[in-house]
Amino acid sequence: MNEIFKRIDAINWENLEHAYGSAADVPQDLKHLFGTDKEVAKSAIHNFWGNIYHQGTIYEATSYAIPFLIEALNYCPKPTKSSIIVLLAHISNGMSYNIQHQDLWEEGGTFDDGRTKTQAYKKETKRQLHWVERGVLAVWDGWDNYLQLLEDEDDEVRSDICLLLSSLVSSNHKPSSAPKKSSELLFDRFQNRLSIEVDDNIKVSLLNGIASIDVEKTKKIAVLKYYIGEPSGILKITAAYYLLEHEIDEKAIEVLNNALYQAEITNQLFSESVWFQTKMSFYILPQLCNLSLDYFDQIWESLDLTIRNTFKFGAQYTVSPIIKMVFKGKRIDEIAPNFTIAQKKVLTTILETDNLWIETDGNTSVAFKDWGLERNRALLKKLLE
Repeated sequence: MNEIFKRIDAINWENLEHAYGSAADVPQDLKHLFGTDKEVAKSAIHNFWGNIYHQGTIYEATSYAIPFLIEALNYCPKPTKSSIIVLLAHISNGMSYNIQHQDLWEEGGTFDDGRTKTQAYKKETKRQLHWVERGVLAVWDGWDNYLQLLEDEDDEVRSDICLLLSSLVSSNHKPSSAPKKSSELLFDRFQNRLSIEVDDNIKVSLLNGIASIDVEKTKKIAVLKYYIGEPSGILKITAAYYLLEHEIDEKAIEVLNNALYQAEITNQLFSESVWFQTKMSFYILPQLCNLSLDYFDQIWESLDLTIRNTFKFGAQYTVSPIIKMVFKGKRIDEIAPNFTIAQKKVLTTILETDNLWIETDGNTSVAFKDWGLERNRALLKKLLE
């Protein structure tokens, strides 16, 4: 352990940058990962989510910390191991600060100030993109270790490592030493694990991995169609969700429609998943709303219930996809008052849903504006008469 700490101390962290400036605080947190105190290690991981990886962005210090994160997988307590794996997975798909925020600063953006056109901005962006590439390539260095962790004795580790492996092969940067056809290799490994795993949550993670990597479409579809027939709800929903991305499948529509109708149960099933960052129903809804209007009557009961069960600040997730479906991307004020039957149904449910009319909910006011609808209940009622 002393040798590892010497290597950590040999890096001039003070002269490296992370999200909050100097990375002088990073070495101490790295050392905490090699101890036995789970709470101290947990605190260190929490810090890394804020400094070397901050809300999707990567920094200069990130690539220097990653080799020690990978090495810590061999020494840290089990809960810390999974936390490191998930952190590495997110880093492998990270981006630069400037790129992530660029639409805010460009012409027409919220904070348009002309900076994106300056040479200084372009130079800084280039520097940041170099950090991103170095960071992702550093994560790749642990590839062989990650494959071994597919057989780890800990269920959570086996589940989470699928996310990391899939994120890597889907990343924009690959080293020259990366295995040729790494996606196909991973597809085969995931399939083999699926055949022997008994825990549904691990199977779901493997299924997510298979669906997310770049392999021949027909191979994916074959696996997804097999698992949509499984009795396990969480496996069936996962398979249906990804299958509907590839083709219109009546069984998949039925499964997702039922899952959306029982949104609370569905969200609880997926509450521990590292693959979905918000409620699973928020993923299922737009998937169903991507269907043509020919399916509207078939899924309307679930859509109606989704709107009625919306919550403060939730309209963007619970109503916007439905508006997009029935208005075909057009604004409501462009069509009013010549509404179709489907449009009238949606607007009537909106009118009757009290949570959409809470005046202090600014997020929903923004959603109404995006829809092309004035947030005036009396006016909407008049439009529908």
